[in-house]
Amino acid sequence: MLGLVFVAATAPAAPPANPDPRSLAVPAADQARAKALVAKLGSPVYDDREQAQTALAEMGRLAIPALTEGLTRIPSAEVRSRCQTLYPRARADEIQARLESFAADTAGKFEHDLPGWDAFQQLTAGCGPAARAVFVEIATSPLGRELVIADLAPQDLGARIAARRQELYTRRLNTPRRPGEVQAEAPVVDVLALLIAETRIPSRHIPRTNSSTVVYTMPSFVAALAAGNDRARVYRTIAGKWVATRDEAMLMTQALGVGTTLELPETATLGARMMDTAGVTAISKASAAMAVAKVGNPRHLRALESVFKDESVIRSVGVAVVGGVAQPAAKSTQLRDIALAAAILTTGQEPKDYGFDEQAGLRSARFQYTRWSIPAADRAAAFEKWAEWRAANPDVGKD
Repeated sequence: MLGLVFVAATAPAAPPANPDPRSLAVPAADQARAKALVAKLGSPVYDDREQAQTALAEMGRLAIPALTEGLTRIPSAEVRSRCQTLYPRARADEIQARLESFAADTAGKFEHDLPGWDAFQQLTAGCGPAARAVFVEIATSPLGRELVIADLAPQDLGARIAARRQELYTRRLNTPRRPGEVQAEAPVVDVLALLIAETRIPSRHIPRTNSSTVVYTMPSFVAALAAGNDRARVYRTIAGKWVATRDEAMLMTQALGVGTTLELPETATLGARMMDTAGVTAISKASAAMAVAKVGNPRHLRALESVFKDESVIRSVGVAVVGGVAQPAAKSTQLRDIALAAAILTTGQEPKDYGFDEQAGLRSARFQYTRWSIPAADRAAAFEKWAEWRAANPDVGKD
C-alpha cells in the first residue's frame, strides 16, 4: 500500500533587502502613475476621488513624490487634505524600506539617508561596528521609531518623552502584582531610546512628571552596561552623553545618582559643573565632589577649589536644643571640607594626612561624603597645607 505524503504549502520568503539605498529610488513609471492618481483626488466625481485615494494608499512609499507635490504645489483643498491623510502611512513605509536596506548593509559600504542616523553616529563616535547594530535594534523598536527616528519639533518630542518615561516608571513601580509575580522590566532598547531622545533637546521642552530616573537604573539595564562587550560600550556611551548634557539643578542631581550607579566617567564632569550651578544644594554638591574624587582627574580641581570658601553645613553631630534654641553643633562638616577631601583624593593624597577623620567601613565606600569629617580646630591648618601643596604643584589640573 502506497502512503500519501502531504507537503504543506508555504508562502515564498520575501527577497532579502538590497543594501544599496539607490535601489529605493521610485521608478519613473510609478511616479507618473502616482502623479495621475493625485490629480484624480480633485475629481468632481466622488467615486473617482475614493478610488484614487485607495490606489495611492496601496502604492505606499512609491507615492511619496506625488503626495509631496500634492501637499505643496496643488491649490485644491480637497487634494491637499487627501494627500495629508495618505502621507504619514507612505512615509512610514519609506522609513521601513530604508531601515531594511540599512540593516542589510552590514559592512557599511553605502551612505544612507535615514532619520536619526547622523545624530546617532555623532553620539556614539568611536564605538565601532557595534554602534550600527545597536542603532538597527533601537530604530526597529516601537519606542525607538517614535523617539529616535521620528522628526518632531522639540515641544512635541518633549511631550512624548515625558509620557513614555512615565509609562515605564508606572509599569516598573506601580503595576499591581500577583503573589510571586515578578514585574518585567523595560527592554534595554526602550531605555536607550529615552536617553537618546533626551540628549536631543534642552530639558525645558520636557514636561515635568512624577516619573523618576529610576527607569535608568533598573537592574537589567545596569547589567547590560556592565557586560563588558562591544554593545555595552555603546550603551555606556549613550548613557554617558545623557549624564553630560543635563542642564538644570534638579536634573543634574538626579543624573549624578544615575551616573554613580552606572559608574560612568562622565559623572565627574557633571559633578564639576554642579559646583557653580545655581540651585544645586550644598548636600548635592558634596555628593558631586565625591563623584569627582571617584572617577575624575586633576583637571577637575579648579571646580572643587571654587567652593573652598563655602561654609554651608551639610552634616552636624551633637546639636543640642536648649529652651527651643539650637546650640552650635559639637561637630559639623561643611561643604568646603568635603571639597577639600575630594581634591586630596583626586590628586592621590590621603585626607588623613590633612587631619581628616574617616568613618570606619569598606574602602569602596570612602567616596561617600558622610565618610569624612575634620575637627574645626584642624580646618585652617588643612587648607593651609593644601595651599602649600598647590604652590608646589601649580600646573596640576591645567588642561
